[in-house]
Amino acid sequence: GMSKADEVRKIAKKTRSMPKSDTVQALVDFIDDCGGQIDSSLMQFFYQKHPRARNEIGPGNLRAFCKNTTELKYDDAKHTVTTLAGSAPSLTLQKLEMALLHTV
Repeated sequence: GMSKADEVRKIAKKTRSMPKSDTVQALVDFIDDCGGQIDSSLMQFFYQKHPRARNEIGPGNLRAFCKNTTELKYDDAKHTVTTLAGSAPSLTLQKLEMALLHTV
């Protein structure tokens, strides 16, 4: 299997090399404004603000869309979307940086 260090390196690389789509960024901001987590039923309000995002995400594709990002986590059981900030207050980046420092 992959060691934790490899995993972190992979995530860091992915985060660095992936240009964030405007939709991902907009959705992250929207969810953070809502406290870091939303129920998927709230997506209608996001789409009202960002009509073009509806095409990019596509009907019923929220889960797949979130899976393709490092920033968003979709919970199948609860049908919620959580941002990194929402799921781990400010620790995430620090932990990632610490881990990177120690694996060089």
